Amino acid sequence: MIGLVTSLLLPWACGAVWVLWLLRKSGRWNCFLIAGHGYLLGVFLTTLLIRAWSSLGLLLNYWSMAGTILATTLIGLAAICLQAAPARQAPVSSRLEKWELAVLALFLALILYRYTTILQEIMLRPLYPWDVWMNWAPKAVVWYHYNELVPWVSVEDWLRSPSNALAYTAGASDAWKYPVTIPLLQLWGMMAMGTSDNTFIYLPWFIAACALGLALFGHLRLSGVSVVKSTLACYLLMNLPFINVHVALAGYVDIWLTAAFGCAVFALHEWGDCRRWQYGLLALLLAAMCTQLKIPGVILGSIVCLILLSSILIPTRRVWLILVAAFLAGLLYVVCIGLDLSIPGVGRLAISVDGIVLPYIGQYKIAYHPVYQEIINTTLVMINWNLLWYIFIVLCLGMVVNARSFGAASLVLRSIFLALFFILFVYFFTNRYIYAMDYTQVNRALIYTIPLLVFYIIHAHSSLCGTHQTD
Repeated sequence: MIGLVTSLLLPWACGAVWVLWLLRKSGRWNCFLIAGHGYLLGVFLTTLLIRAWSSLGLLLNYWSMAGTILATTLIGLAAICLQAAPARQAPVSSRLEKWELAVLALFLALILYRYTTILQEIMLRPLYPWDVWMNWAPKAVVWYHYNELVPWVSVEDWLRSPSNALAYTAGASDAWKYPVTIPLLQLWGMMAMGTSDNTFIYLPWFIAACALGLALFGHLRLSGVSVVKSTLACYLLMNLPFINVHVALAGYVDIWLTAAFGCAVFALHEWGDCRRWQYGLLALLLAAMCTQLKIPGVILGSIVCLILLSSILIPTRRVWLILVAAFLAGLLYVVCIGLDLSIPGVGRLAISVDGIVLPYIGQYKIAYHPVYQEIINTTLVMINWNLLWYIFIVLCLGMVVNARSFGAASLVLRSIFLALFFILFVYFFTNRYIYAMDYTQVNRALIYTIPLLVFYIIHAHSSLCGTHQTD
């Protein structure tokens, strides 16, 4: 139990301390977003520590690494004590009416009840998906028993290796090259508790959802949204059926990528709102985490970087014309000739009308597949997302009518549209359309946009109604 408690709390404390150190200088922060961002970055830092520990040739030892994290936390506390920071800005909250207190209590009670039952599921009977058995858990189990990060290679390399070589392969054909952050998180819990078979190893999945809810609440409050509406946002997000399923899916990666991408875009919004460089850096750190969670995270992390860059470099009309002309010229070149590059240390990049090859992601043939009915069913007919997509469509129309589409909140909107473009392109134009037709993947691919949708809906509604609270 000591190992369990320290494995859960030490990364959280370390991340929260350093996020506080980063944001304290901006004068715009609250304890909720510190706790939310802090847990995600603390977990990411812990996995980076394990990788660094292994690269130094050291045997994996939980208490030595836990001591390192504790020392890092204490250094962060010392840095905070020595830091000169301005007074913290916070929205002025009016006294809540009795009916508002009642509604607030109701939402909190519903969230508490739902997540109590999910916690029971994780501890007593976690859902263990086949993807985890194939792609992530075997790495963690092998590393735990060997006490070192032995390599995972392709099937071809494994067959050519000598019989005494410590090299392994597992799962899907490309599972050997999947990012290792999730297996390292599982390994961290295994080392802490001294076993590779315990349901408590998957408690971080529960905390990740809570951290996402805390960050959502914190950012909405920082943006001037009322306490009741911010709590409503947490209820809308944390009680969605598909979010709940992925919290209980032991060892699955999607809730982590959802939380990292969502919190990165929340930080982008704050950057666009107040132009504090600390939030731009926070968005970049979370974008880096996205790239180390899952292969689609490379694209989602790139979207965060692109949105951040577009908010810094605001081109003139002439520059826009040049950029559009350059894009059209490049598109014409790809259509007529094609692009095929070998990037040292990265891999092959090839784009043509026949297909696309991307480093780390794979090769896909380009052809249109009419899966619009499946997309409509997934978003507007099935109950995975309740009425979320209907509300989003209506609010987008409302923002356009009120000419507010290009304010600070549009950084969130741009992120939503780019993420949706990526997801829909994959299912309409590549061979992954089959996973849309059988509803085995497109529904969970949309999960990455859900925190953004909830944030945008509540923030936009508050803006349209003129109920933002001022500093």
